[in-house]
Amino acid sequence: MSDWIKSQLHSLTNDQLDALVKDVERRIGSHVAGGQEDKHYVAKQRSILDAVQGEWERRKNGGPFLPSLGGIDEQI
Repeated sequence: MSDWIKSQLHSLTNDQLDALVKDVERRIGSHVAGGQEDKHYVAKQRSILDAVQGEWERRKNGGPFLPSLGGIDEQI
């Protein structure tokens, strides 16, 4: 997952983070259940879950948001 996407998780509400987690879990489940698991795709989805977990921890601990130096302009 790109650093830019990770840096944008702070702007999602708690409900939006929950919805993202549910969507990712469904995506992983559908790829694994199909019997032809794309390990790269599943790893990418798991990295999203890891990033969301990091965002939950940051919010729980009241940590500051530290955006990356790169911005959206670098992604275009």
